[in-house]
Amino acid sequence: FTAKGGITFTPKAIPLFNVKVDQSFYPDALKNQYISFLTSNNLDRTTWPFVRFFAKYVIDQIQADLVANLYGAAYVAPTPGTAGAASASFDGLKKIINAGITATTITPIVTGAPNAIALTWAGQVETFVKGVPELYWETPMTIQMSRALALRYKEGRRTKYNSSYLQVSEQMAVQDFEQIQIAGRGSMTGKTKIWGTPKMNAIMAFKGGSNAQIMEVEKVDRQVKVYTDFWIGLGFINDALVFTNDQDL
Repeated sequence: FTAKGGITFTPKAIPLFNVKVDQSFYPDALKNQYISFLTSNNLDRTTWPFVRFFAKYVIDQIQADLVANLYGAAYVAPTPGTAGAASASFDGLKKIINAGITATTITPIVTGAPNAIALTWAGQVETFVKGVPELYWETPMTIQMSRALALRYKEGRRTKYNSSYLQVSEQMAVQDFEQIQIAGRGSMTGKTKIWGTPKMNAIMAFKGGSNAQIMEVEKVDRQVKVYTDFWIGLGFINDALVFTNDQDL
């Protein structure tokens, strides 16, 4: 028996950021308003219709803020007594990817700025995909970009290959790379960066993640408070499998 090779485990830190949501209000202020039907004669203000509506509104806003800031968020340590912006609650993908570029664990693929001509932009995206190591050409992967750039790619591909007859999902595939799809993301609106990685390499970690879907409701005299908190962290298992262009650094 002759041993050969070995294995090394290298830990990869994906920090979790504590996200807190707190709001307080006096529902009694609605009593003499035209929406007083959202109040009640029940002395327990937490049972009033407006409070139930408001708690649901906050939960929906949490989800919207998370989606909107997945790309551009950058953590800023909170100032005691001052509510922080949603965009400062955790590190988004732009900061994480660019930190990898700075650390030389991620090597950008040169594409230049997205061309305004759809046909040319489609060619730039194809050049980007060809820059991914050949080993991963058949690996299911989604190239993320702004919705505007994704639409521009679709228009350019349609022109270049006369692909109007294809299904929508096929139109968003990269020519000759059927396992690689293009997707537009609202969080990347106005950005010129594009990036992709094998699906199993991307991590969105939560601690107490179910708390993002519920609110604790308390009452103090006639004041009502709603709040929740959870942890979120984004990252990649292996930076070498993150492919991005040379934009929005």
